[in-house]
Amino acid sequence: MTKILLYFIILLLINKRLFPVRLLLDRLGVAQGPDPNSLGVNDPNKGKIYMEHYEVLFIVPGAMKDEEAAETIGKVKKLLEDLGAKITKEENWGRKSLAYQIKHETQGIYGLFEFDMEKDKLEELNKRMRLSREILRHLVIKARIKTAEEVMEDEKVEEKIAARKKEAMKQELDEAEQEKKEEAEIKPKKVVEEEAKPVEVKVPTPEDEKVSMEDLDKKLDELLNEDIE
Repeated sequence: MTKILLYFIILLLINKRLFPVRLLLDRLGVAQGPDPNSLGVNDPNKGKIYMEHYEVLFIVPGAMKDEEAAETIGKVKKLLEDLGAKITKEENWGRKSLAYQIKHETQGIYGLFEFDMEKDKLEELNKRMRLSREILRHLVIKARIKTAEEVMEDEKVEEKIAARKKEAMKQELDEAEQEKKEEAEIKPKKVVEEEAKPVEVKVPTPEDEKVSMEDLDKKLDELLNEDIE
Protein backbone atom coordinates (compact mmCIF):
# COMPACT_ATOMS: atom_id res chain seq x y z
CA MET A 1 0.00 0.00 0.00
CA THR A 2 2.85 2.39 0.85
CA LYS A 3 4.63 1.58 -2.45
CA ILE A 4 1.45 2.26 -4.47
CA LEU A 5 0.93 5.53 -2.64
CA LEU A 6 4.55 6.55 -3.40
CA TYR A 7 4.14 5.90 -7.11
CA PHE A 8 0.89 7.84 -7.09
CA ILE A 9 2.57 10.87 -5.48
CA ILE A 10 5.48 10.71 -7.97
CA LEU A 11 3.11 10.61 -10.96
CA LEU A 12 1.21 13.56 -9.54
CA LEU A 13 4.41 15.56 -9.17
CA ILE A 14 5.46 14.72 -12.75
CA ASN A 15 2.09 15.86 -14.10
CA LYS A 16 2.42 19.11 -12.18
CA ARG A 17 6.01 19.49 -13.54
CA LEU A 18 7.33 19.74 -9.98
CA PHE A 19 9.73 16.81 -10.23
CA PRO A 20 12.48 16.50 -12.91
CA VAL A 21 12.03 13.29 -14.89
CA ARG A 22 15.77 12.55 -15.13
CA LEU A 23 16.15 12.98 -11.34
CA LEU A 24 13.20 10.64 -10.80
CA LEU A 25 14.80 7.98 -13.02
CA ASP A 26 18.07 8.37 -11.12
CA ARG A 27 16.26 7.87 -7.81
CA LEU A 28 14.53 4.77 -9.13
CA GLY A 29 17.80 3.41 -10.54
CA VAL A 30 16.52 3.22 -14.13
CA ALA A 31 19.29 3.10 -16.78
CA GLN A 32 19.41 6.20 -18.98
CA GLY A 33 21.02 7.16 -22.29
CA PRO A 34 23.17 10.22 -22.85
CA ASP A 35 21.66 13.61 -22.16
CA PRO A 36 20.53 15.06 -25.52
CA ASN A 37 21.28 18.57 -24.26
CA SER A 38 24.91 17.74 -23.59
CA LEU A 39 27.69 18.06 -26.19
CA GLY A 40 29.33 14.72 -25.49
CA VAL A 41 30.90 12.33 -27.97
CA ASN A 42 27.51 10.97 -28.95
CA ASP A 43 26.13 14.40 -29.91
CA PRO A 44 25.04 14.18 -33.59
CA ASN A 45 25.63 17.94 -34.05
CA LYS A 46 29.23 17.79 -32.89
CA GLY A 47 31.59 18.91 -35.67
CA LYS A 48 28.76 20.14 -37.87
CA ILE A 49 29.59 23.28 -39.90
CA TYR A 50 26.95 25.98 -39.79
CA MET A 51 26.66 28.21 -42.86
CA GLU A 52 25.07 31.64 -43.07
CA HIS A 53 23.57 33.21 -46.20
CA TYR A 54 25.23 36.47 -47.28
CA GLU A 55 25.17 38.99 -50.11
CA VAL A 56 28.16 41.09 -51.23
CA LEU A 57 27.86 44.14 -53.48
CA PHE A 58 31.10 45.68 -54.75
CA ILE A 59 32.23 48.40 -57.19
CA VAL A 60 35.07 48.06 -59.71
CA PRO A 61 36.69 51.25 -61.12
CA GLY A 62 34.83 52.51 -64.20
CA ALA A 63 38.15 53.34 -65.89
CA MET A 64 38.71 49.61 -66.39
CA LYS A 65 37.91 48.00 -69.72
CA ASP A 66 35.12 45.44 -69.78
CA GLU A 67 37.63 42.58 -69.98
CA GLU A 68 39.58 43.90 -66.96
CA ALA A 69 36.38 44.37 -64.95
CA ALA A 70 35.27 40.81 -65.76
CA GLU A 71 38.66 39.54 -64.60
CA THR A 72 38.34 41.43 -61.29
CA ILE A 73 34.83 40.04 -60.72
CA GLY A 74 36.31 36.58 -61.37
CA LYS A 75 38.93 37.24 -58.67
CA VAL A 76 36.18 38.07 -56.15
CA LYS A 77 34.43 34.83 -57.05
CA LYS A 78 37.64 32.85 -56.54
CA LEU A 79 38.20 34.57 -53.17
CA LEU A 80 34.76 33.43 -52.01
CA GLU A 81 35.41 29.89 -53.18
CA ASP A 82 38.82 29.84 -51.44
CA LEU A 83 37.07 30.79 -48.18
CA GLY A 84 34.71 27.85 -48.58
CA ALA A 85 31.70 29.83 -49.76
CA LYS A 86 29.01 28.20 -51.87
CA ILE A 87 27.88 30.76 -54.46
CA THR A 88 24.14 30.67 -55.15
CA LYS A 89 23.75 33.76 -57.35
CA GLU A 90 25.98 36.14 -59.31
CA GLU A 91 25.11 39.31 -61.24
CA ASN A 92 26.97 41.97 -63.21
CA TRP A 93 25.02 45.24 -63.07
CA GLY A 94 27.28 46.96 -65.59
CA ARG A 95 28.73 50.46 -65.68
CA LYS A 96 26.92 53.19 -63.71
CA SER A 97 27.59 56.77 -62.64
CA LEU A 98 28.62 57.18 -58.99
CA ALA A 99 26.74 59.53 -56.68
CA TYR A 100 30.10 61.04 -55.69
CA GLN A 101 33.74 60.52 -56.60
CA ILE A 102 35.51 57.54 -55.06
CA LYS A 103 39.29 57.55 -55.45
CA HIS A 104 38.94 60.07 -58.31
CA GLU A 105 36.49 57.74 -60.13
CA THR A 106 33.14 59.08 -61.37
CA GLN A 107 31.88 55.75 -62.77
CA GLY A 108 31.91 52.21 -61.44
CA ILE A 109 31.07 48.68 -62.55
CA TYR A 110 28.82 46.94 -60.03
CA GLY A 111 28.98 43.23 -59.20
CA LEU A 112 26.92 41.12 -56.80
CA PHE A 113 27.25 37.64 -55.29
CA GLU A 114 24.92 35.70 -53.00
CA PHE A 115 26.60 32.86 -51.13
CA ASP A 116 26.56 30.54 -48.12
CA MET A 117 29.64 30.72 -45.88
CA GLU A 118 30.79 30.10 -42.31
CA LYS A 119 30.35 33.14 -40.12
CA ASP A 120 33.96 32.88 -38.92
CA LYS A 121 35.25 33.52 -42.47
CA LEU A 122 33.41 36.84 -42.80
CA GLU A 123 36.14 38.94 -41.18
CA GLU A 124 38.79 37.54 -43.54
CA LEU A 125 36.56 38.26 -46.56
CA ASN A 126 36.04 41.90 -45.53
CA LYS A 127 39.75 42.36 -44.85
CA ARG A 128 40.91 41.03 -48.22
CA MET A 129 38.31 42.97 -50.21
CA ARG A 130 39.13 46.15 -48.30
CA LEU A 131 42.84 45.82 -49.12
CA SER A 132 42.24 45.13 -52.82
CA ARG A 133 43.18 48.06 -55.10
CA GLU A 134 40.79 46.78 -57.77
CA ILE A 135 37.70 47.31 -55.59
CA LEU A 136 36.49 50.84 -54.82
CA ARG A 137 33.85 49.88 -52.25
CA HIS A 138 32.14 46.73 -51.00
CA LEU A 139 29.34 45.82 -48.63
CA VAL A 140 28.53 42.42 -47.12
CA ILE A 141 25.13 41.87 -45.53
CA LYS A 142 23.34 38.86 -44.12
CA ALA A 143 20.56 37.98 -46.55
CA ARG A 144 17.39 35.98 -46.19
CA ILE A 145 17.08 32.90 -48.38
CA LYS A 146 14.17 33.38 -50.74
CA THR A 147 11.52 30.72 -51.15
CA ALA A 148 10.84 29.08 -54.51
CA GLU A 149 7.69 31.19 -54.87
CA GLU A 150 9.63 34.42 -54.23
CA VAL A 151 12.28 33.44 -56.77
CA MET A 152 9.59 32.76 -59.38
CA GLU A 153 7.92 36.08 -58.60
CA ASP A 154 11.25 37.93 -59.00
CA GLU A 155 11.82 36.21 -62.34
CA LYS A 156 8.37 37.30 -63.54
CA VAL A 157 9.09 40.90 -62.52
CA GLU A 158 12.45 40.82 -64.32
CA GLU A 159 10.78 39.43 -67.44
CA LYS A 160 8.18 42.21 -67.36
CA ILE A 161 10.88 44.87 -66.97
CA ALA A 162 12.89 43.38 -69.85
CA ALA A 163 9.77 43.27 -72.05
CA ARG A 164 8.95 46.92 -71.28
CA LYS A 165 12.53 48.00 -72.07
CA LYS A 166 12.39 46.08 -75.36
CA GLU A 167 9.05 47.67 -76.27
CA ALA A 168 10.34 51.18 -75.40
CA MET A 169 13.46 50.62 -77.50
CA LYS A 170 11.36 49.38 -80.44
CA GLN A 171 9.10 52.43 -80.16
CA GLU A 172 12.11 54.79 -80.19
CA LEU A 173 13.51 53.08 -83.28
CA ASP A 174 10.14 53.29 -85.05
CA GLU A 175 9.82 57.01 -84.22
CA ALA A 176 13.36 57.69 -85.46
CA GLU A 177 12.63 55.79 -88.69
CA GLN A 178 9.39 57.75 -89.18
CA GLU A 179 11.22 61.07 -88.70
CA LYS A 180 13.78 60.06 -91.34
CA LYS A 181 11.02 59.21 -93.80
CA GLU A 182 9.25 62.53 -93.19
CA GLU A 183 12.51 64.46 -93.68
CA ALA A 184 13.21 62.54 -96.91
CA GLU A 185 9.73 63.43 -98.22
CA ILE A 186 9.93 67.13 -97.28
CA LYS A 187 13.32 67.90 -98.93
CA PRO A 188 12.45 66.87 -102.55
CA LYS A 189 9.12 68.71 -102.26
CA LYS A 190 10.90 71.96 -101.39
CA VAL A 191 13.33 71.55 -104.32
CA VAL A 192 10.46 70.96 -106.77
CA GLU A 193 8.60 74.00 -105.48
CA GLU A 194 11.68 76.20 -105.90
CA GLU A 195 12.27 74.90 -109.42
CA ALA A 196 8.62 75.34 -110.39
CA LYS A 197 8.37 78.89 -109.05
CA PRO A 198 7.44 81.19 -112.03
CA VAL A 199 9.76 84.01 -113.05
CA GLU A 200 8.00 87.39 -113.23
CA VAL A 201 8.58 89.16 -116.57
CA LYS A 202 7.40 92.76 -116.78
CA VAL A 203 5.69 93.52 -120.09
CA PRO A 204 5.69 97.24 -120.99
CA THR A 205 2.25 98.83 -121.22
CA PRO A 206 1.24 101.64 -123.65
CA GLU A 207 1.48 104.12 -120.81
CA ASP A 208 5.04 103.01 -120.09
CA GLU A 209 5.90 103.47 -123.80
CA LYS A 210 4.30 106.98 -123.79
CA VAL A 211 6.32 108.01 -120.80
CA SER A 212 9.53 106.75 -122.33
CA MET A 213 8.83 108.66 -125.64
CA GLU A 214 8.25 111.89 -123.74
CA ASP A 215 11.51 111.39 -121.89
CA LEU A 216 13.28 110.83 -125.21
CA ASP A 217 11.83 114.03 -126.74
CA LYS A 218 12.84 116.00 -123.69
CA LYS A 219 16.39 114.74 -123.98
CA LEU A 220 16.59 115.68 -127.67
CA ASP A 221 15.35 119.20 -126.93
CA GLU A 222 18.01 119.64 -124.30
CA LEU A 223 20.73 118.52 -126.73
CA LEU A 224 19.53 120.88 -129.48
CA ASN A 225 19.44 123.85 -127.11
CA GLU A 226 23.02 123.13 -126.05
CA ASP A 227 24.18 123.11 -129.71
CA ILE A 228 22.43 126.41 -130.46
CA GLU A 229 24.06 128.12 -127.55
